[in-house]
Amino acid sequence: MADERSEVGRIDLYKRGHFILEAKQSRQRSGFEATASISQGDLFNSITGRTHAVELNAIDHLMIQARRQAERYAAALPADHPYPPFPIVCDVGRVLELYADFSGNGRHYAQFPDAKTFRIQ
Repeated sequence: MADERSEVGRIDLYKRGHFILEAKQSRQRSGFEATASISQGDLFNSITGRTHAVELNAIDHLMIQARRQAERYAAALPADHPYPPFPIVCDVGRVLELYADFSGNGRHYAQFPDAKTFRIQ
């Protein structure tokens, strides 16, 4: 007999028919810590820019994974729960990203209100 296991997930915040919020905490250093760790010679060195770009790329990856997780939660809701129109993804203390699908089927979540302003920093 096969071992049947179901994964139990936990939604960070959910309001039926309104939204799902998935929160993450990035490992990005705070502004003070980042500045304190940079030597005076590095202040004008391009390596600092590259390091910042790597940190931003890691945060983008974290947010993409969080969005996918929120969408999986939406798909796993009980049948009598409508798909929430808003999955919200949060990097605690840094950024919120808003997505929306008003069709009610949860298949076409897109950046809301648009690609330029969906991220609140």
